[in-house]
Amino acid sequence: MVGLPTDRHASVDGLGAAGLKKLELAKALATAPKLLLADESLGGLDDAEMDQAADMLRNIRDELGITIIWVEHIMGVLMRVVDRVMVLDHGEKISEGLPSAVAGDPRVIEVYLGTDAETTQAAAAEARRRAGGQ
Repeated sequence: MVGLPTDRHASVDGLGAAGLKKLELAKALATAPKLLLADESLGGLDDAEMDQAADMLRNIRDELGITIIWVEHIMGVLMRVVDRVMVLDHGEKISEGLPSAVAGDPRVIEVYLGTDAETTQAAAAEARRRAGGQ
């Protein structure tokens, strides 16, 4: 499911960042969890690897029925995959709901992007677009 080499003699030395993340995920899945915590899973990956990681997490959720709590700051990929979003600011929940609704929430935009009106409106439109209008 995670796409690791099947050669039992393969070494972790040649896996690279994406391969090491897959190995960590495979180790977690080996415990047959009902809940998976993914913390900054996309860090250090290029765009193609991020898309593959997001697809992998979606497949784990959909095919294995595992609930995933995913902490992530790379919002573009995250918003395409998740069903619900909760945004925290200094430990305080400031928004929760469907990705498109949270992406357009003025408080979320203010906290994460600032208060310049033109920038805020453009960011909200882009966030909704990336979320697929959910």
